[in-house]
Amino acid sequence: MTGELPVVRSASAAPSAGPAARADRAAPPCAGLLVSLMAACLVAFAALSYYVLAHGAGAVDNPVLHEAVRQRGGLLDAFMARVSQISELPLGVLCALAAAGLARQRRSWRPLVLVVAAGVLAVLVASAAKDLTDRSRPPSALWGVPEDGYCYPSRHVVVGTAVLLMLAFVWTERVASRRARTTVWAGTAAVCGLVGYSRIHLAVHWPTDIAAGLFLGASLMLLVLLAATLLAAAAGPPVTAATPAARHRDVDPGLPPPGG
Repeated sequence: MTGELPVVRSASAAPSAGPAARADRAAPPCAGLLVSLMAACLVAFAALSYYVLAHGAGAVDNPVLHEAVRQRGGLLDAFMARVSQISELPLGVLCALAAAGLARQRRSWRPLVLVVAAGVLAVLVASAAKDLTDRSRPPSALWGVPEDGYCYPSRHVVVGTAVLLMLAFVWTERVASRRARTTVWAGTAAVCGLVGYSRIHLAVHWPTDIAAGLFLGASLMLLVLLAATLLAAAAGPPVTAATPAARHRDVDPGLPPPGG
């Protein structure tokens, strides 16, 4: 016996991961930040709802709606009608398919579960909110497409915002390029805005319906993401090279223990 200590390969001695490996390991979102953002969206939605339902919003809604109607014409009307047509169920299906592609690529159900959960929750909450508020739509003589039911908040916008924001999140959480992430988020915001404007252009929603839908859709997306983050934290981190279990596995079992 020479009394030599066994060689232990520690995590610090392991070769550092390159940029591609670091990008592949997505950092979990901060729960505190998610709570703050969700609270801000919910406060904005609650304040707007109080203003609309308690005092009316004609001073804001009427000028904006009539200006949008004044801009109608030809190809623009057809384009807005098509955007409106695909902005709820078809958009949700497309986002789910994109998330399924990410899930297959990453060998994880997480992207698909998050997008589907955000969409289902958005449909349920928006439908309940419309029934509770029972706000009437603009005059039917102005409508560019047939509609029915109540209008506050816009379910098209709530659902579209929730699924688009969640898809943008799961898409960019493993993207290393800041420019690419910025491009995806800017494009997502533009599509959400387009969906909302299409409903105003067609005069089937008041502008405040759209604003409320944006706030509510964003808050529901953040709620789903917060729940997923807390569940992942409760489950504990995976075993990695830095954990005691992994370091134990790095000890060569053929060597005697120290002092043996």
